[in-house]
Amino acid sequence: MKFQRSAFYHLGLGILLMMTLTGCALLQQKTALQRCTFEWVGMKHVRSSVTHSRFDLDFMVFNPNSIGVSLTQIDVTLYADDLELGSASSRSGLRIAANSTSPLAFSVSVSHFEAAIGIKRVLADQVKQFRLLARIRMNTPFGMMTFEKTLWRKGV
Repeated sequence: MKFQRSAFYHLGLGILLMMTLTGCALLQQKTALQRCTFEWVGMKHVRSSVTHSRFDLDFMVFNPNSIGVSLTQIDVTLYADDLELGSASSRSGLRIAANSTSPLAFSVSVSHFEAAIGIKRVLADQVKQFRLLARIRMNTPFGMMTFEKTLWRKGV
């Protein structure tokens, strides 16, 4: 009886140790993942209504990792300092192969009212910079990775 209890104890302890070491190895690989880099390609005015204007934004996305990733969601917001001028969300699921570059395009809508407030602040020398901030969710074989990145910045 004593031998069986001791064997089960050692077996359980060995399984627990293996699970811990495997989890540490996966965690080390996940933390070794690098964020994708974004290169601004351009912007094109698409259409305007009485209240909003829509622009297409084009980027090139580089995946520096040795594994493929998928950009599951990107939320972008255009700011004039701390004033939000417009926003957009993309759930494209863009798949980027390991060590490669892919184009990314999506539209952003800008409110004319908020843009007018931003222009007024620029004319009054109250705005120091415009920036396009993205919240990016990237799916990897090791799980979801979320980060923020300034995609574009322009000083006034």
